[in-house]
Amino acid sequence: MEIFERVLIFAAFAAFTLLLGFVFLIARFYEIKAREKIFARAFLPLALLFLFAGGWLALGLGAGDAVSDALLIVAGVGTLGMDYFLFNRLTRRRS
Repeated sequence: MEIFERVLIFAAFAAFTLLLGFVFLIARFYEIKAREKIFARAFLPLALLFLFAGGWLALGLGAGDAVSDALLIVAGVGTLGMDYFLFNRLTRRRS
């Protein structure tokens, strides 16, 4: 794998981590303003898992091995679950 490909892989995962950071900030803002516990800090370990998996793949340590795949699966499923939970909390009707 060429160095340019490795940089692009890491940049893609870093960009996704940055986007998860913005979702964390949105969740934290809502948590403060609504005074409602929505576990916003759970996004940070998921973002770090994506960044670690991206670094693992970019360094060529595990292109398709079990460790990087497991990290991506755990981070992906966790992110989907947290995003769905946050979406439901932000869009529910209050009576």
